[in-house]
Amino acid sequence: MSVNRNSWKLGQLMQRMGAGAIAALSVTFSTATPAHAAEEIRVFYGLLGISLQIDSLERYAETGEIDRQLGFYLSRVDEEKQGLFRLALTETRDDLDPLPLYRFFNTPTGEALLTQVGTLVNIPGGINGIHALRAAIVGAALSDEGLTLLNALRRFPTDIEIDAKGLFKAADRVELLAKGTEFAVNVMRDLSQAEAAAGPSVDFDTLPDIRQDGDRGVVADKVVLRDESRDREFYVLTYRPQRWRNGETPVVVMSHGLASNPESFDRHARFLASHGYFVAVPQHPGSDSIQAQALLGGYSRVVYELNEFIDRPADVSFVLDELERRNASEFGGRLNLERVAAFGHSFGGYTVLALGGATINFDQLDIDCGPSFGPNVSLLLQCRALDLPREEYDFRDPRIAAVAALNPVMGVILGRTGLEKVQTPVVIFSGSYDPATPAALEQISTFSFFPETVPSYLGLIEGQAHVDLSEVDAGVAEAIEAAPFVTLPSPDLLDNYTHSMSLAFLEVHLLDNQGFLSYLSSAYATYISQSPKKLLWISDASAAALDEATVHFQEEFGTIQNEQ
Repeated sequence: MSVNRNSWKLGQLMQRMGAGAIAALSVTFSTATPAHAAEEIRVFYGLLGISLQIDSLERYAETGEIDRQLGFYLSRVDEEKQGLFRLALTETRDDLDPLPLYRFFNTPTGEALLTQVGTLVNIPGGINGIHALRAAIVGAALSDEGLTLLNALRRFPTDIEIDAKGLFKAADRVELLAKGTEFAVNVMRDLSQAEAAAGPSVDFDTLPDIRQDGDRGVVADKVVLRDESRDREFYVLTYRPQRWRNGETPVVVMSHGLASNPESFDRHARFLASHGYFVAVPQHPGSDSIQAQALLGGYSRVVYELNEFIDRPADVSFVLDELERRNASEFGGRLNLERVAAFGHSFGGYTVLALGGATINFDQLDIDCGPSFGPNVSLLLQCRALDLPREEYDFRDPRIAAVAALNPVMGVILGRTGLEKVQTPVVIFSGSYDPATPAALEQISTFSFFPETVPSYLGLIEGQAHVDLSEVDAGVAEAIEAAPFVTLPSPDLLDNYTHSMSLAFLEVHLLDNQGFLSYLSSAYATYISQSPKKLLWISDASAAALDEATVHFQEEFGTIQNEQ
């Protein structure tokens, strides 16, 4: 999963549309009138049900008055949290336009999200509240008051039943994820320090600084390709060194994340090209920012096309086929297309791991996918693979000789039986603040799944949050940075970490350049780390210890993943 500037701005496009669609939606959701809207919330814990009138919440929001009924719920809540709750009731989300909101909640992904929430927020009879939730949220967004929690409650078309037992379980899993992430970071820190201490002593001050751009210059270009066999057309950004290496030039293909685009890799692609690599970054038409615009503009009914699980790896293989065809005529036969590296972010991480031999793990999807509410947001993407025909998909491209993945979705869609089929050296980057592909669930707990015969590395960037703030709308970036207790590493620091370590990985495992081996180490990660957002780095030598720690945590505290 990924987010970029275009995706964040999509809602603004709706403001330019005519009023007719908004009026139609207003009629659709006007059934939530005072005569039909929710008057009461009943909180059930097993067979025990306790009522709360929405009027009580309205008075509390307007005047701060806590009546006897509401006092039952707030009696054990301190004043600070009471104030936050009161603010939450009336805080307006005026950045959410109703029309794209309505369209999103009518996609398979949006319905899956509502279904999860609907297991906790029911209509009378304990029935999943998915349809009532959609009506309430969109109806509130359409109203003059805007989307607030209280306004959504007012517009709920029936009385509301809350599954308190399920709500507590969901809250426990969210809290457990936070605890598990903290535990995993501490384990990674200890293992990284142990590897650094056990390795040879290196004076990195005397070595070239591989965080800096190379001296070869960069030439960027854009080509449009068409795969007739799939009736699929897409563009590819290419970056080549202005001054070629002597001998063959190594090739890297990059795969962007969901709702993103090839341009999101511009800095990283230029960095590698300046060091003598040829980089190709294809567009994935069914899961890019243009697809997101199509959804919110009313031209598509899905966040991403289901076939993207298949088409994305096929896009990369087709790019390599096309480079082979053009190598002699356009690049003087310089490109080495027999041993190629693949780098992907988020959904692109799945893509490149599949190209490296990983397979879709339908059995794991059956176990982890379901309606219950859980903390792993990436399951909204991964679980849709269950709609694919049940086949043994093989996306392995023998030309892929090394794989690098940043914040990849991999824990469920690939899982143990999928990842143990990876046949190339692999490096995984993750972030401790990643809400989309939580590191504790998606990357750390699965690192030991790679075969013991495959060199593998795991880098955990403290504070990295899945998205690069330099790639999103300035207002969104300010909102994230303004959140209490949240400080994120700068884009330059992220570049220092990912650029240098991926370059070292490519030099060692794609080019067999043993001169870079000292860089591909916990000692070097420690050397370039800046407090408090450090880079924690381990190799496959620590995989068993990491797995043992993960199992110990689960035995003591329980499993973080959704309970179906």
